[in-house]
Amino acid sequence: MAVVLRTGRPARPGRPLPPPAPAAPATEPHRPDRTPWVPEWKPPGDTGPLGENAASARRALGTLRVAYDTRDDDTAVTLDQFGAAIERGLLTAAEAVPLVLPASVLTSWVGQGSGWGSVSNTAWSGRAALHVETAAPVARWASGHVPAGRWAALLPLLRHHPGTLPELLAAATGAHPDRPAG
Repeated sequence: MAVVLRTGRPARPGRPLPPPAPAAPATEPHRPDRTPWVPEWKPPGDTGPLGENAASARRALGTLRVAYDTRDDDTAVTLDQFGAAIERGLLTAAEAVPLVLPASVLTSWVGQGSGWGSVSNTAWSGRAALHVETAAPVARWASGHVPAGRWAALLPLLRHHPGTLPELLAAATGAHPDRPAG
């Protein structure tokens, strides 16, 4: 019986029992495929010209412009360095966003590319915090009842305004102040 169970063939008289079959390899526990929806935590990157403390970061944001990358200006602070400074706790996104020059870098990044970037970098990343804190002043400014003329005034200022986000919103408000009805 042992021979039949081990080999699947009948036993032959005079032959020894075959060795037992090797044990099946241990199965690995199921690990789902990696997905971009739940990225791994990565340590914050280089803060570049923002330095290693809050004072140097504030000083740099007051004098340097922020850019997507350093192709056009190698002295600019990049969005990656800005995100790293927020993750390291040098500044909060809420206190840093009003300091960014020019505002168009943040507003166009939030409007076009940061939705996917925020998801892929997760909620705890500096880039996600930057996304939320950039969208918040515009949402408060709009607050659901901005006249069409004010939106029209914002559009030409948006790409070329040299100032900060609060200054941009104030300029758009000044270009088309609310007019009382009647």
